[in-house]
Amino acid sequence: MKTVKRFFSLVMTIILSIGVSFSVGAESVERTNDTTDIVLKVPVVSFENELEFQKALERNQGICKLGITPYSGAMNIYAGVIRNGNTTNCEFILAWSGTDILSGIRFKKIVVRSTSGIFRETYATFGEEPYTKYTTKYVSAAATGSIVIDNFNLDSDVTMVEIRGTDVQWREVITSEWNSCRSITAAVPVN
Repeated sequence: MKTVKRFFSLVMTIILSIGVSFSVGAESVERTNDTTDIVLKVPVVSFENELEFQKALERNQGICKLGITPYSGAMNIYAGVIRNGNTTNCEFILAWSGTDILSGIRFKKIVVRSTSGIFRETYATFGEEPYTKYTTKYVSAAATGSIVIDNFNLDSDVTMVEIRGTDVQWREVITSEWNSCRSITAAVPVN
């Protein structure tokens, strides 16, 4: 009888140990995934002509009550670096796609730096010092597009950079509101 009790005690101990280790492992995976970006695939909205656009404007009148505009669409803003041939000259671009029409992008500070965790080097910083004011770029109204923010030099052997954006916002055409987007933090290849 004692042998049977010890056997069941041993089996229960093993089962509990495995259960605890799985839950601890799941908790650590959840924490490391907190900083990953989520990319959503969304339909692109476009208008055939100005009349259709005006009708959309009329349909959306009265949405804003007490100065609060709820946002229910989806807008993704991406950062990229494009190299000019085999030179050190690169363009820093912001691209967007979403369900609403964007007419401008603004930010306080965007830093392009090395992906090394130990020997971090800053390649370029965009924005107005002391980075309390917005740098604003207006664009032709579109649900999908891109804009060159500025040029900078990058060693020709660098193929991947990390981009960090602070207080990145986009202006929606219909409501004329500035909407905050998810902060840009990503490692991107130099194309």
